[in-house]
Amino acid sequence: MCDVCDCEVQSLLSTRYTDFDVESLPSDRSTDSYSLDDFRRGPEHWKPDAVWTAALAAARFIAKYKEHRKAPTAHPEQTWIVFDWDDTLMPTSFLDDLERMMPKRGLGQRQGSKQAGLPRDCPCFAAMERHADRVRSILRTARSLGNVAIVTMAERPWVPESASQYLPGLDLEVLLSELDIPILYGPEFMGSMNSCDTSVPEGEGDVYVASKCAAMLDFLKQGADSPCNLISIGDSTIEKHAAKQASRTLGAKNPQSLCKTVKLLTDPSLKELSSELEIVQMWLERLARHFQPVDVDAETVEELESTVQRLLVV
Repeated sequence: MCDVCDCEVQSLLSTRYTDFDVESLPSDRSTDSYSLDDFRRGPEHWKPDAVWTAALAAARFIAKYKEHRKAPTAHPEQTWIVFDWDDTLMPTSFLDDLERMMPKRGLGQRQGSKQAGLPRDCPCFAAMERHADRVRSILRTARSLGNVAIVTMAERPWVPESASQYLPGLDLEVLLSELDIPILYGPEFMGSMNSCDTSVPEGEGDVYVASKCAAMLDFLKQGADSPCNLISIGDSTIEKHAAKQASRTLGAKNPQSLCKTVKLLTDPSLKELSSELEIVQMWLERLARHFQPVDVDAETVEELESTVQRLLVV
């Protein structure tokens, strides 16, 4: 209903509906059965008893459209995209499984390992190269749409270290420096957790949510005086709740702020994660420009694709 260009709305405003005031129209008229197409056709096509209803629908649509234009949906300086790391960009669960299946291949430890990169004779080397290209590509796309950060509950320096070991061909530190993308480690923000409300559903891990929320708020503080278009992408409900709490905190100052969360699969395979990132990258611009909150929670790649398409295609 709201997928309409400025010129059409301006035409509606300047011709048929200039004199209609939303506040002065009857409030007891139902508009549920009317869409923009109904009053695009003009009064001559309306049923006699539907004139006021269609006029009210038109006026309400225009008022809603004008309000939505104020939302921070298309402004890169007001768009903030937060990626988790493990099982969001880095296929950590896949690598853990690979290590268990091939303990003698020397794939390195999860934290603090100084081993060289993934062995070239590893069966998954080519697939990891392709995944590294996908990570590079989605980060570039995201940065073209707004401000970007990686927020993780791992400890420093796991993100660049793991990328160096397991993402062949990707110099993550150089890429993040070029794109001005910070890495924020949640454990380092545990002293700032008072800035977040930790009232999350039982079992969601208040400490982790609050830590991630505090890290997100630190990232978002540069734009705290403007409406915030926050997009969170991760594999757990922790970052989803953290993003919503951060958005609520910012929303107290800027009610027009938006929060959009995309929860990816838990414990994905390498193929599943690469497919997820491809889908997210394909829809990321539409997601950034969407004028309403979004909450995607997928359990399969197919569900992710269908849910995102259903929510963002109007």
